[in-house]
Amino acid sequence: MGYSERQAKRERVLGRGGSPSGPKGFGRLWADGRRLLFFFLVAALVGGAAVWLLQGREPGEKKETRSQAYLSPVSYRGAYLEQEPVEARVERGQVKVSLREIEQRRLVRFLYVKAGPDGKEGETLPLLAYVAPSGKVVAAVSMCEPCNSTSFHIEENHLVCNACYTRWELEDLRGVQGGCLEYPPDELPSRAEDGFLVIPEEAVAGWRPRV
Repeated sequence: MGYSERQAKRERVLGRGGSPSGPKGFGRLWADGRRLLFFFLVAALVGGAAVWLLQGREPGEKKETRSQAYLSPVSYRGAYLEQEPVEARVERGQVKVSLREIEQRRLVRFLYVKAGPDGKEGETLPLLAYVAPSGKVVAAVSMCEPCNSTSFHIEENHLVCNACYTRWELEDLRGVQGGCLEYPPDELPSRAEDGFLVIPEEAVAGWRPRV
């Protein structure tokens, strides 16, 4: 076999650029490396964007409580609870809900009905109350304002919006995950009195959406 034949066979085995360690082979390896690096960078960016979309922004700041009502501590390990409707009544400038019902159901929903100028029923505002793990009873407006949802559920130690699935800590309504972190149900001042959770009517009647 002549030199030219051996050279042609060698090129067919190694490729037309010759040995991978040669100048042309090194060029191919360098190009392949740059393509691989580009692929990993794109994958990292896409992965980061997916995590951001799934988790939302950074966790929100701890909220200062406005509750002065307490029951026994509760464990929500493995729990999933939907809101249960209860009746509320308005007496002498106070909105009242049975603490016994809140203790039994843990997460309740009720309506405040504002009296109209002619004495008939006027606007309504959905409210909620729940027992935090520490036993603190939290009363709030039952609304996730950015997505306009009025229904929630408890999952583990989180209050969760049924529309956007944003999560907040039950204990202090601090944002954990989702798109509406800074707008948990707006907590209302409340206290325990004669077996009822009592909310000042002026705090409810004067409430306005934050967004």
